[in-house]
Amino acid sequence: MKPKYWFNLWHTEIKVYEWNCIEAEITKFSGSAGKTTVVKHELVLVVCRPQSNEVVDRIFLKGLDPAVPTLHEMWAGVRRFMQCGPNAVPGIETNIRETGFLYSLLAYMPYFLPGTIGRHHRETMRWYDYVLAFMSFWLFWIWLPLGVCSYIAGTCAPEPQWPAEIDAESRSL
Repeated sequence: MKPKYWFNLWHTEIKVYEWNCIEAEITKFSGSAGKTTVVKHELVLVVCRPQSNEVVDRIFLKGLDPAVPTLHEMWAGVRRFMQCGPNAVPGIETNIRETGFLYSLLAYMPYFLPGTIGRHHRETMRWYDYVLAFMSFWLFWIWLPLGVCSYIAGTCAPEPQWPAEIDAESRSL
């Protein structure tokens, strides 16, 4: 039997671990190309066997970040959420993602979007964001095919579905 979508070929695996067996590590990647050196950091969750330091699994949480303090803040937020629940984490703001053609077309220039999403982007822009917006406006013909491809991928992709027992457990917080 052929899969309905080619997306179904991706392997999905749900792993459940005890919270007290999870530690975090920040890894550093650096590379040099002539006169330029690039340094990036990554936040990795390390799952160890109980009562030991033997690594069972690694989960990459956030990668390619140039600043270490943001990764420390992220780990502190994860720990606070796991110990005290969702009410202990202040200011959780979710990204609103529309799937319409116009929203996909302007996905790479969200400050041009009409409505509340575009207004939110324009209100949070700083002075240098306006300079970048002006410069990126001239690259519209590059962003246009990327937006069309984003729309096609978003409409063809199936909705993700969690197994019922995992979904019920995650909603019981």
